[in-house]
Amino acid sequence: FTKLILWNMTQFDSIVYLDCDTVVLNDVSHLHELVMEPWRTGFEFAAATDDWRGTYINKFNAGVFVLHPSQPVFNELIRTYTIPGNYHPHYAEQEFLNQFFRLRYLQLPTTYNMNMAIYSRNQYLWETLKPDFKIVHFTQRKPFLSNGKSTRGYEGVYELYYEVYNDFLRNANVSLLRTTCYMIL
Repeated sequence: FTKLILWNMTQFDSIVYLDCDTVVLNDVSHLHELVMEPWRTGFEFAAATDDWRGTYINKFNAGVFVLHPSQPVFNELIRTYTIPGNYHPHYAEQEFLNQFFRLRYLQLPTTYNMNMAIYSRNQYLWETLKPDFKIVHFTQRKPFLSNGKSTRGYEGVYELYYEVYNDFLRNANVSLLRTTCYMIL
């Protein structure tokens, strides 16, 4: 539920939140304009519809979203997230945010959160939308945790990840960075 603190960051007009397992492929700076002035646009929150077991339901994935920070909204989030029965606890803050913003969020196109579930269920749709991808979200298998293990079935999407990763390595001074990734089982 650490994401809730974003609404308390009122020094910003808008925030684009991205889970650490996302890759931005195209400019998304225009997303700020969608919620920057909610009194003008009518929206203070935007997210892409989630692929839930092969169907698109009226729920969003909380790995990519845009928000307008607001103290009153933050206070209401904090007040209501502990109320029993408000949301299914198994899905944590994603389910809570879906319930909280259920009738008042702007739906972003799927290309702003290309979920791995889409790739695994409908590769034709994935390939059709690929030229328009903005953000890819590695919601299932994580290429950065594969450690050379089988990528069967995910070769195409892993290829996309490593293309971006290798481009980063070519253009960044990675000698200044030292990282270790631990997978906790």
